[in-house]
Formats: sequence, structure tokens, C-alpha cells
Amino acid sequence: MKNNMKKVFVASIACLSLGTSIGVHATTIGKEAITISDNLKEVVEDSIISNGDFSAGLDHWIVSNPESKNPTLVTENGVSYVKAMLGENIHQYVKLQPNTTYTFSYDAAGSKNFPSKVEFGTLNHGEEFVSLQESAHNNEQWERHSFTFTTPEKDNTYIIRFSSTGNGWATFKNIDIQSEDDTSQNTLLSVGVESHQPYIYLNLTPEQFNSKQRLMVYLDGNYYFETYNGKAYYSYKEITDELVKIRRGFEGNKGEKIEVYLAPGSPGQSSAGKVLLETYVVEKKLESAATEYDQIVKDIQVVGNKVVMDIDREIFEQDNRIVLYKNDAYIAETYKGKAYYSSVKKMNETVRVTYSKGVVAGDIISVKLVGNRPGTSTTNSFQQLLATIEVE
Repeated sequence: MKNNMKKVFVASIACLSLGTSIGVHATTIGKEAITISDNLKEVVEDSIISNGDFSAGLDHWIVSNPESKNPTLVTENGVSYVKAMLGENIHQYVKLQPNTTYTFSYDAAGSKNFPSKVEFGTLNHGEEFVSLQESAHNNEQWERHSFTFTTPEKDNTYIIRFSSTGNGWATFKNIDIQSEDDTSQNTLLSVGVESHQPYIYLNLTPEQFNSKQRLMVYLDGNYYFETYNGKAYYSYKEITDELVKIRRGFEGNKGEKIEVYLAPGSPGQSSAGKVLLETYVVEKKLESAATEYDQIVKDIQVVGNKVVMDIDREIFEQDNRIVLYKNDAYIAETYKGKAYYSSVKKMNETVRVTYSKGVVAGDIISVKLVGNRPGTSTTNSFQQLLATIEVE
């Protein structure tokens, strides 16, 4: 499976890096001690940023005006972020190695006229702050941003600062920094494209999948799916002798962040105190191999009250989900050489697909190449319109 992700080392954050895996030690959650099994790989390194997801409140951050509760911590739907106003800021010193390239990423929003500001630079002893990178953002909805920086040979004391400006407001979350030299092997998360649909994969051994370890996957800070005691929730599973692959489709856009946590309790119970195991950030948009869409449907017509469609035989037999709709409602499909709610007749270079359940004058028949597989929703999946015809 092609890996198009930048993988991330995290203690309390996620950090961009190609090829990074995160492991954590046994951790006490509430009154329970959760022990992570030996086959979850442990990577013992210090994080570059501490508490970048603000799961520990404002710990490890220096607040410009602590007495005024500005900046302040906000938690919505279980996701925490910082809101600053009237020029106030939060900042943190970060230890970076010389001659090393780092990727910085974060979610930010800010007021239109007084944007949020992100500054990265040095603050060495006896010197004033020297700015090395500065960005301003006046998007009023969350957007993810990133930049890279290669440190010089000289050792420096580095600082990163997140500020509001003027009379405006600014919000920040999911602050990550990672060295591109980190090459630890990932164990749990991966991504790929099947049937033109990008997927998140949670890769488990049968022992992990069947255990009472509750593994929860989040996408951009929001709950996405989980596994517990041999069941997959809000996702699909594929089982082989050595691996259980849990998958769910997503948009696969650059910058999307995927996290897997070890959580207390069981599905339906609070996940408070969950422990972050691994984080991936999509390095570039996941796309399937180019398809010459105009070569798929060779002909489509209505014969009597039947829809007759000729499609390329090679496309028909491959991993392509071709769906027929009547007035935008699903009626039939083909996938990997099989027809559903229709019949097929194979010829030399084409396959004739016939839908026989009746159409009437005025119906609009459309054909789409759709992501995902038969039996799964086409909502939010890849879709490419191939042909349309009006019943006369």
C-alpha cells in the first residue's frame, strides 16, 4: 500500500515527519492502570513541543497575561484550543538540533481586520527576539497551516509564539513540530486508495483486535471510529491470518490529521484520559491512478422499458464501482466483474449491462464511477459522472 502520509512523533502532540511512529508507556487513567500490550511498539524520545493539543490545559505554555484569563482555554466537543484577544499570546521554548529540517503545523483562525499571528525565532541569552518565520491568518474558520525551517549550524534558543493582534481575536490548536530526520517505523496507522476511495487503516494483530483494549481513531480532532473486544465500530474490517485491517473512507486531503488513542472503558463510555499512541498527517492529497473516464461507457440507451449500457470489459473486471441512477436514486451497479440488480452479457471488448425493472418517459438515467465498494454508502465518496440519458 502506498504510504502518502507524513507520520508524526507525539508525546502530547502530533508532529509532522516522514516515517514516524509513536509509542507510549503504560499510563494511569483515573483510578485504572491501562497497560499497553508489548506488540504496540514503544518509541522513547522527548517531544519537541509539549501539550500541543492542549489536552493538559495550558501546561508547558507561557501565557502573556495569566491574571486576565486572556489567552484562555476553550473546549468544544472534546477538542481543546486557545483563544487570545487584544494582542495577547501564548508561547513555548523549543529545543531544536543544528543542521536539521523541521516541519511546523497548526490549526488557526483569526478576525478579518486583526489577524492571528504565528512567529518563530530565536531568543538567545542577552539578545532580543529575532524573527525567522512569521505568518498572519485572517480566516475566521479553522484552517490548517504549515511551514518548514532548517536550523543553522549554531546552537540557538528557539521560541514559537501564537498571538492575537490589535483589537482582534485569534484561536489555535493542534500545534505540531517534527524533525524530518525521524525515521521510526509506524505500526498502527496507514492510508491508501481502493476503488477510487481514500481510506484510513488501523492495522492490528488478531490479539490486539480481540482484546479489551479500546482503540479510538480521530480525524482532525473529531471521533471517527474505534475497535473493542473483536468488534469494529463505525468502520469495516478485513481479517487475514496475521492482520486485522479496520478501514473507513475519508477525503484524503493534504493536512488532514489522523490519531489513534488507547482509551479507558468500552464503546459508549467516556474517553476522558485517553492516551495518544500515533498520529499521521497527510502529506499530499490521496488520489487514484488516472482513468480515462470517457472510455468507460461505450454506449447507453433505453430499449423498451429497459436500460442497456455497454462498458469497457477491462474496466468492468477491475476494482471499479460503476453505479446506475434513476432520477439521482440508486438502481444498479457493477464491481469487479459482478453485476448487482442487473444482468450482464460479456462480449470481446465490452460488457452489456441490462437493467430490467422499468423506466418511464421523463426519467433521467445517469452513470457514475463511485468510490468505495458495493453495500457501502456513496455519500461523501469519490464520484465521477460518466454518462446521462433521458427516457423519451
